[in-house]
Amino acid sequence: MVLPAGTPHHEETFAVDSSSANAIPEFLNQFFGKDDHIQCCVRIAPCSIDHVRTVSKLGDLTHRLAVVSRGKDSCEARSVFVFQEQTDNNPARLVKVLPVYASFQFTKEDNIPNKGNERGSLISLTVDGSSMEAIIPSEKEASQLKSTLSPLIAMAYDRGYTAESDPHSWKDANKGGERQVNHESPQPIQDEADGPQILSARRTDLERFATVRRTTTLTAARVASRLFSGLPSVMARSHWLNARLMDREDEFVTRTPIRVFAGTWNVHGSLPTESLTSWLVKEGDDPDFYVISLQEMESNGSAYLMYDPTKENAWVQAIFDALGEKGSEYYKVTAQQLVTILIIVVAKKKHEPFISEVQSSYVGVGIMNMLANKGGVGVRFRFHDSYLCFVGSHLAAFTENVDRRNQDFSEITKRLLFPNRYDELTSYVNFSWNDGGDEGVSFIEDKGIKLNWNEVASVFHSDHLIWLGDLNYRVNLNQPEIIHLLEENDLDKLLEYDQLSIERNAGRTFPMFDEGKITFPPTYKYDAHTNNYDTSPKRRSPSWTDRVLWKKERTRFSEKSETQHEPFLKLLAYDHFKGMMLSDHKPVYALMELKIRKIDADRKQKTKEDLVKQLDACKNDTPQGKLSSSFVEFGKVRFLELQERTLTLVNTGQVLAPFQFIPKLDETEILPSWLHVHPMSGIISPGEKVVLHFELLIDPTTSASFNKGEQKIDTILILRFENGKHFFIEVSGDYQITSFGYPLEDFTTVDICVDEFALPPQPDKKKKKGRNTSSSSLPPGIALPVPLKLYKMLNQINTKSSLENERLFLQRGDRRICDHIKRCLDDGDRFDSNDLLSGHAPGEESDDTDGANAMVDVLVAFLECLPEPVIPYRFYKEALDAVDSPEGFAQLKEKLPVIHRQALLLIATVLRNAVQLAPESCHMARINAIVKLFTVLIRPPIDLQERNPGQAKLKREKFVRHLLLCDSHPHEEHMDRQSVRSSNS
Repeated sequence: MVLPAGTPHHEETFAVDSSSANAIPEFLNQFFGKDDHIQCCVRIAPCSIDHVRTVSKLGDLTHRLAVVSRGKDSCEARSVFVFQEQTDNNPARLVKVLPVYASFQFTKEDNIPNKGNERGSLISLTVDGSSMEAIIPSEKEASQLKSTLSPLIAMAYDRGYTAESDPHSWKDANKGGERQVNHESPQPIQDEADGPQILSARRTDLERFATVRRTTTLTAARVASRLFSGLPSVMARSHWLNARLMDREDEFVTRTPIRVFAGTWNVHGSLPTESLTSWLVKEGDDPDFYVISLQEMESNGSAYLMYDPTKENAWVQAIFDALGEKGSEYYKVTAQQLVTILIIVVAKKKHEPFISEVQSSYVGVGIMNMLANKGGVGVRFRFHDSYLCFVGSHLAAFTENVDRRNQDFSEITKRLLFPNRYDELTSYVNFSWNDGGDEGVSFIEDKGIKLNWNEVASVFHSDHLIWLGDLNYRVNLNQPEIIHLLEENDLDKLLEYDQLSIERNAGRTFPMFDEGKITFPPTYKYDAHTNNYDTSPKRRSPSWTDRVLWKKERTRFSEKSETQHEPFLKLLAYDHFKGMMLSDHKPVYALMELKIRKIDADRKQKTKEDLVKQLDACKNDTPQGKLSSSFVEFGKVRFLELQERTLTLVNTGQVLAPFQFIPKLDETEILPSWLHVHPMSGIISPGEKVVLHFELLIDPTTSASFNKGEQKIDTILILRFENGKHFFIEVSGDYQITSFGYPLEDFTTVDICVDEFALPPQPDKKKKKGRNTSSSSLPPGIALPVPLKLYKMLNQINTKSSLENERLFLQRGDRRICDHIKRCLDDGDRFDSNDLLSGHAPGEESDDTDGANAMVDVLVAFLECLPEPVIPYRFYKEALDAVDSPEGFAQLKEKLPVIHRQALLLIATVLRNAVQLAPESCHMARINAIVKLFTVLIRPPIDLQERNPGQAKLKREKFVRHLLLCDSHPHEEHMDRQSVRSSNS
């Protein structure tokens, strides 16, 4: 099933349980009013997109989907709502709304496998770029849902309902991000994911998405240039045949599951004097292969210079002894030792006839990048028609050597090579590794490795690559902090400081690998023969140094890529064993299920002959093609709103047609930075089609020139058929100028004296002698420019009635009010006090806290979307360092550009007012909420991959806390100014 155009790729997918479809939960009756009609309600549960076509195992049913309408005869407005039910008597939370506009699309695909013999339906709901997919286990219930929605969709279409002519404003009154039901007191904001959603998506999410898209576009362009520039017809023919064979593997390949036990242990120079049974043998498991990686088999210095097989033999024997009676069913396939590093592969004897091409290799990366105190050992072999590769490694030690460990990984991947034997039966598989789309092979080629991959294989030339060993990545905390988190059983928090996770997420090491969820404590460093972490004077920090990872399955784009399949590698268990006492490490193991390829040679030959006939029927003619349109029109484009359009390219000629996008004359860039296209290149046979996807996103990195009117969504793309015609594609759109994503320096300014915003000191507040207590480093009374829009928002928040209300900063603002504020900012209008107060229910006290909370939400979104944050990127690291130095903090403020310094001082002054006037009942809660929200003042650059993101996050919070709690007030002579306006001013 192809998602409708405009569907963001990050949308959540749901599985729906319709067993209680007609039951209306009580919280919905509380959430909606008397004019609202709940026409349909079903339980749903989030599920992975990988399992979108099977509901053999639903998750917890924690969500509800409701179709709700309002108005006379239920015709005024309709929307689909998704709620998340909470535990411990907490209120339900609204998480998604899909209004039924004229553009609303509903699709249903029946006959989806379900539990037992039942069949379900796959549905898709899409409107204006927002979407949701779901599986309904009962086709009957899916039909009922369709019957409910169909007349509503038809009416919306007939009446032309759109976002601009929105009759659905009632739904936004219920969409405050966290509408509270039956709460007696305000609840603080829980986490960053619940942050104010003023725009169509969070800046950080889509900006990272856009960065990834731009990177993949450049990579695709390089691949296209390499593969298709002047591509001879015979090579195009071979390329197409191999690619089609890979796409059609299901016609001649069967996959058989096997189990692999992959274990790693740093044995600290020990011999196996205790049984390994408790580590290797698990009840109910019967592995087909055992892969054991050992490190530090020797601890004396001479071991790094000479090879001694004595300990290898002892450990191999210990493995077979551990298997007990079942040991007779196994044999040693091979072993490879690099002095102190050893890898052993053991297999069931019944598999021996199907194991071939067994190769082993090793690489030393120790001193001078050669000595064998550190390095990797590898084994690669063919099992049936799949290639398996196992790498055991020991990387550089010590906490600070993160870069060295990353370099060790890179060196091992570049230098650990095996002979490669050509086999016609599997040649198309070898081609797939070298077609430019394999992340691992591309990684080493980008490092300058250019080899004949028909003769040599890297570790990445394999169907399954498992990497295990003492990788030596540490935890970026000291031992007491780690022990405290372990005592609290807070592994998730501790893992935020795990170096390997940090480096992998940043793409600096093991970027093409996956790892199972870690649910066990750090495996290093223990006192010998105990389960106690290091008590020596060094007090080494406990860390997860011992790991097992596997290469991620490649994502393929083809005409069959929509077909879901079970992963070719499934993790069944990932754990350590604490009972082994020989070493200062604990052994780790992963139990995996691998799918092994078995090729039916006759069926493969028939598929290939069919493909060859298709080519032979072609005449030697010029490539010809047709595009479904020469125009890609995006219509109205809003800031941070991802949009997608598609065109279809058809090969109407009689020969293979390689195609690729190329830059315009005298230009080097193929696409503007705000546009992503995939695929960028390919080969299509006569009569075949390919769908071209165009994704547009204006984010803070590209928005400034659009908001200033200097750039428009208007460009021409060139799509070339090799040896054929060129297609010119016009891309256009109407960008809606906004105040968001606009540089501070380019706003209209108003001269403001920051001191006049500050509260007088409280009577019990004592000043420290000799300390300058001014809220700015400027002489009092000096007025300097501040962006007018920022001033208007802060001025609205800085009212006495708002600042003294206990709900300020602790609840989300009303979404409808947020929209009003955003419109006023974009259009330059004054805020309407009636609109800012309209969130009140009848009988409620009339204060402006609801409007102020909405203003806070808009303010945070405004700051978050600045192309250059209040603390400019070039001062980011200096600002983090300044949190521990009052002098450094003062110097930092002096260095800031005037407009940024004034903005910072004005924001800090209003926030200090909010802290000073906070009621005692919520004083600390308000401080914590402000600290959490206003770290947007000091954002890291989107492409900065921090070594210790957890520590950096704490420093950003400390920076904001310093702004709030530092003892800075206006001079005595300004105390009599009216600093905070009364609520009726």
